[in-house]
Amino acid sequence: MTLSNGAPSPSRSALTASTALKVSGIPNVVPEVIQRSVGASVFKPPSRITVETHVRAGIFLKGTELEKCYDGPLVNGLRHGHGTYEYPNRFFKYSGEYVNGKKHGKGTLSMADGSTYEGDFDEEEITGKGKRTWPDGSTYVGDFLNGERTGKGAHTDAEGNVFEGVFFENSREGHGRMTYSNGDVLEVNWESNQPNGLGVYETPQGDKYEGDWIEGERTGVGRYDGANGDYYEGEWVADEYYGMGIRHISASGMTHECMFVEGEVKYLPLALQMDKISVIKDGKDGNEETEIPQPLQIMAG
Repeated sequence: MTLSNGAPSPSRSALTASTALKVSGIPNVVPEVIQRSVGASVFKPPSRITVETHVRAGIFLKGTELEKCYDGPLVNGLRHGHGTYEYPNRFFKYSGEYVNGKKHGKGTLSMADGSTYEGDFDEEEITGKGKRTWPDGSTYVGDFLNGERTGKGAHTDAEGNVFEGVFFENSREGHGRMTYSNGDVLEVNWESNQPNGLGVYETPQGDKYEGDWIEGERTGVGRYDGANGDYYEGEWVADEYYGMGIRHISASGMTHECMFVEGEVKYLPLALQMDKISVIKDGKDGNEETEIPQPLQIMAG
């Protein structure tokens, strides 16, 4: 019999453990085969351990070797009930429920780097609802499927940014809401961890963008409203005004429609509209200022 990576099966006297690191963005990682015999060990801890770690070390342990690693009840020689198992590599430790020799029910998987998973297990797999913590303080609470974040959940990163929404195979996929540590909020459709589709971005100061997103940038058609009363409505490319648009500047009271390139006016406005015009003229008692109350539109010639 051979293992899934083509390697021959070890002898009955050897301890075999298969650790498949399902790292985000890497669809297929060949499992590392670890062999340990009496008085010798060739185990090397994996360079990166993530929530997607799936461990089966020690499944073939028997007799005194099993007793050294496992503390809990046995039924017909199988782990059954609540027990604690410390893997021979000393990196992983499981404490929780077993059914017929398999992790099944509620349990906690701890790792030597300080990261943990606490929640549901289904026949050895991390499947159901649970909480994952990382050494940098980031956390995820929500649904898991076969060791991966799949379903609804909330992820808080080390900087304090919080994403609440839908995940698929550890990636933000579908509708979700990101609340940044500075208070900004983005609610949008997500694809491959990037905003992609219609969305709304708002700041605590009152600025707001509503419109299209492509690969994490405002691209397409959208409207920006500033807290100071400025606004722009039109075409965007890579977070810049780019194409035809209408811009209003509240300080001057001017609204104009023109072509923009990289946020700057490229061509003269097609139309210029002013909220008011002040006219100064000589009077008997000196200069006098007169306001034209109605908006005046001046067409570019």
